[in-house]
Amino acid sequence: MSKSASVFNWNPEPGKDLGVDYDRTPIPYDHTIDFVEAKIQQWHRDRNLINGSSDKDQLAKLIQEVGELSDHICKGESIVDDVGDIMVVLINICMRNDIELAEALAVAYRDIKDRKGVMVGGVFVKEADL
Repeated sequence: MSKSASVFNWNPEPGKDLGVDYDRTPIPYDHTIDFVEAKIQQWHRDRNLINGSSDKDQLAKLIQEVGELSDHICKGESIVDDVGDIMVVLINICMRNDIELAEALAVAYRDIKDRKGVMVGGVFVKEADL
């Protein structure tokens, strides 16, 4: 990928049309995940999605977005927008619970980093559950 390209407009399947909903607007590399997260946080505030919603409402939205991800995976379609939509909802849930996204990822990593287990039917099963 060239320096003028962007991780946000990179087509993971060159030659495959990702559809009209795939925004190819370049976002420079110096716009890190922190930058994008801050933009999404402001988007939530601007639309009253923090004070005007609830964790239960956002959980329902998350389940809806995961359903769309499932549908597109099963159909062999692009999932880039679905993963992003899930992250947008998770950022909302983090905001309303005073959790930093990076903190949640760090806690999860600490939980899994030394985990041992085996693959069963394409799924990792931790040793403790065997």
